[in-house]
Amino acid sequence: MSVIVPVYNSQKYLEQCVRSLLAQTYKPIEIILVNDGSLDCSGEICDQYAKENKDIKVIHQKKSGVNEARKKGLLYAKGIYIAFIDSDDWIEPDFFKIMMRSMIKESADMITSNLTLDMDKKLSIQNSTFEQGTYTQDEINRHILPSMVYDDISRKPGIFAYLWGKIYKRDKLLKSIVDLDTRLAYGEDGAIVFPLLAEINKLVIIDYAGYHYVQHDTSTTHNLSLDLFTNVYYLKEYLTMKFQKLGKYELVERQIQYFIRDLLFQIIKAKYDVDCGKILCIPPYEEIPKNSRLIVYGAGKAGREFVRLFLQNKYVEIVAWVDKNFEGEIYSYKIERPESIKYREFDYILLALTDEVIASDVRKYLCNLGISDKKIIWKEVNWG
Repeated sequence: MSVIVPVYNSQKYLEQCVRSLLAQTYKPIEIILVNDGSLDCSGEICDQYAKENKDIKVIHQKKSGVNEARKKGLLYAKGIYIAFIDSDDWIEPDFFKIMMRSMIKESADMITSNLTLDMDKKLSIQNSTFEQGTYTQDEINRHILPSMVYDDISRKPGIFAYLWGKIYKRDKLLKSIVDLDTRLAYGEDGAIVFPLLAEINKLVIIDYAGYHYVQHDTSTTHNLSLDLFTNVYYLKEYLTMKFQKLGKYELVERQIQYFIRDLLFQIIKAKYDVDCGKILCIPPYEEIPKNSRLIVYGAGKAGREFVRLFLQNKYVEIVAWVDKNFEGEIYSYKIERPESIKYREFDYILLALTDEVIASDVRKYLCNLGISDKKIIWKEVNWG
């Protein structure tokens, strides 16, 4: 295994990073430090470590950005397996041992872990929504890609977009990095990781948070420029192109939107100190047991979004969709009149309505039809 560390002006954190690599119980065959034109003492620190340890290699280059540093390191690397670590982060001693054990056992193309957020010496574990286990290509298509950025049910992140915190088969990773759009300087990790998910044959997800992601005032998200709005546009175009070529764009279209939205929110927050909040419309899953027989009342904005999410995640069985003011078909469902509820077998009725007064009137109407109030669910919709 080869470990690649892009280095730029990180003299304050670099020694902790390298020491954590040298302390690994599973030793990589090489640690490649790519000094990307640092203006501080980072380059000298890299050279000193290389003198003291034969497994550490140093590459010095003019300032070219993290993408070029990673590419240079990858082209130089000799390992079958590749890991990345940012020069201001660090990993626990058993990180590679635990990761590689599962990687080799499952003959996986990629393994990903949870992470520990290290902010002002306060630690918090960041968990993915996906269960620990091994996923074949078919399972990746069915379960991972439709929630790769954000899962609508658990309201948790999917696969972390970061290139670090993972281990890859070199041959799977190489083309993704070499072909990366050179204009991308923000969100570029996701431009590699997410399309890679659609190309690999086997993925391992492990419930382990041995990677420490250190956030501080010099992190990228604290130094954003207006040029990044253009960057995000290029990123969206690039991800769209990649998934269209792979024939999997329909699986991930909404996930790409989530990813782009979150990057834009980060830019706006950092530049203008404006919190954009949430724009997701989330059904009240906690009040609806999974696999329930559900009737959805309302075919407006909320109703369409709820049904789309239910269909995507196969959370419930939708036995009917009703609305007194709409006639036609949506998502292959014929929208019925509310009176048809009397002839249906169901467990719950979800009132997909945004107005509390209207929802209250509909509840009374349904109760007059003889439907138990306990079977009627309404919750204020949070559009952000």
